[in-house]
Amino acid sequence: MKLTILGNCGPYPGKGAGTSGYLLQSADTNVLLEYGSGTVAQLWNHIEPKDLKAVILTHMHWDHVSDFMMLATTLQFAKMKGQLPENFCVYVYMQKEPAAMAELLENCPAKELFDFHYVKAWDNIIIDKLQILFTPARHPLPCVGMGVREYERFLYYTGDTNVMEELTLYAKDADAILADCGLPNEAWNENAPHLSAGQCGKLARDAGAKRLWLSHLPPYADQKQLLAQAEEYFEFTMLTKVGDSYLI
Repeated sequence: MKLTILGNCGPYPGKGAGTSGYLLQSADTNVLLEYGSGTVAQLWNHIEPKDLKAVILTHMHWDHVSDFMMLATTLQFAKMKGQLPENFCVYVYMQKEPAAMAELLENCPAKELFDFHYVKAWDNIIIDKLQILFTPARHPLPCVGMGVREYERFLYYTGDTNVMEELTLYAKDADAILADCGLPNEAWNENAPHLSAGQCGKLARDAGAKRLWLSHLPPYADQKQLLAQAEEYFEFTMLTKVGDSYLI
């Protein structure tokens, strides 16, 4: 598996970096995890529209879904220009709440090019060689994390979540954790919607992960400080960077 960073900020874009968006690739399979602001322009640096297989949206906050309409419009024009296969379809896995947001996405431009499915915690899906298990998350809107397996390789993505004891189990022995580093340590509280940088490090340490990739980075925070706070608990930590690709 290969993960490419299309956007890594939250809850709003930073300088030169859009919000959450990741391209997960396995052989000829291309899956988008999230589709936040600014990510559509990045995507076409890596694949052609005809090669997109699926989109997974963990929840319906704007910093995770805002470029979906631009994706739909791009595919609409690609179809008009004859650039898509005759039976082209992108599978979309998303939350059904808030209902108004789900309805908005389902009525996107060229909606006939999409096949929408609702997901919840403990659902399993298979996309070619990728086996995906959705796990619970603690966030103001219905949200999931996800464990992705390709044969013996395992990526765990926390989605947006605060601390949960079960996260360690969900991420156990991951080859890599893509973590919601939404807050510096000093900004975190029990009712926060995100993990702190230090808690991301603790998660990777306690889960026995091999690597930790920090994302959903708050643009207002000192990035070096975030990295240092995570590294206090887990040595093999790195900040994600837009445009970079990582092998799992």
